[in-house]
Amino acid sequence: MLSRQWVDAVTEIVGRHTRHAYRHLGLNTCVHSSRVLYTVLRREGIRSEPTAVSVRALDAESFGQVQQGVPISGFMYYVGPDVDGLPKDTSVKVLSGKAWNAHLVVTVEPALGDDLIVADVTAPQFHRPQYGVFVTDPVTFDADPGSWNRGLPGGVSLPGGAGLIYQRLAADVPESRMWKMSQAWTTEASTIRLIADGCIREVATLDVPRMVS
Repeated sequence: MLSRQWVDAVTEIVGRHTRHAYRHLGLNTCVHSSRVLYTVLRREGIRSEPTAVSVRALDAESFGQVQQGVPISGFMYYVGPDVDGLPKDTSVKVLSGKAWNAHLVVTVEPALGDDLIVADVTAPQFHRPQYGVFVTDPVTFDADPGSWNRGLPGGVSLPGGAGLIYQRLAADVPESRMWKMSQAWTTEASTIRLIADGCIREVATLDVPRMVS
């Protein structure tokens, strides 16, 4: 079975290379960066799928409240559609995407029927230290295939009790497929290939097992 540790390491490598290559664009490069990770995994013979998601970045108070199933009263930074359905509360900070109101990650399938690994190369774009949300590196997390593909939430805990919550967008939501028509996905093939080449050279030097029993 594909090693989670190896996927973590590859995601981190892609994060470093894409942050350098697209430093003029800042951190909001989820389509470019996911495209590079998808390319690297494909060339390594690993099955994966670019996946449009909504994301909630929550401080420790709000993350705990979500886990308890009660209304949040702390900080939340949101990227995704359905903004009208969010609480009208000054504690909820909402990002409405100007070009595309969603986020792109890569869903990795280690082996048929096994838990998926969801990789977010540009998770640091949700870094909000002033609100107690610390995301300085790409993140990955395991997800049950049935639950994830039905749009049930998955995510990761962050230092200090904060967290990120991701939900796959349903196929009938326009934002779930708009990334396929973006310039970040349809152009710059030579640039993507060049970045992926650099990543693959570094992946080849990893002292991390690719497969585990």
